[in-house]
Amino acid sequence: MSEEKNAGKEKECGNCCYQPSRRWSDELNVVIEITNLGPEPTLSQRLSDAHYIAARNIVDVGIATKKRLMWPKKQFTNNDVVNFSAWLLANVQAALLQALPPHVIDSLLIDLNERLSFVCDTEQQDDNLHDQDK
Repeated sequence: MSEEKNAGKEKECGNCCYQPSRRWSDELNVVIEITNLGPEPTLSQRLSDAHYIAARNIVDVGIATKKRLMWPKKQFTNNDVVNFSAWLLANVQAALLQALPPHVIDSLLIDLNERLSFVCDTEQQDDNLHDQDK
């Protein structure tokens, strides 16, 4: 398949993984110009937008969502949007954790460690099965 037909699609690297195409990575650096800022969004709106952006491919997110999150900036890139989204989510979650009582934080840490062990054990089993198939 020619590169032109493959543009915008993921490409197999040959090592059982996929890498985004060059076109997608170029989209991260496209400069977005906003001419009409609109009203200042609430923190709730901006958090909602940050969650949406984190769950989606940034090139599939509409300009209204990006504009609300990045308000009052009039010029930014998709990369700026992704980075600010991650920063906002991390900082709000860190602030929320500070408000929790110590016993709740301890319980969350236990749950986190159990889940991490489960995920890593499952991945190790998947890797072993994959290796046996070769």
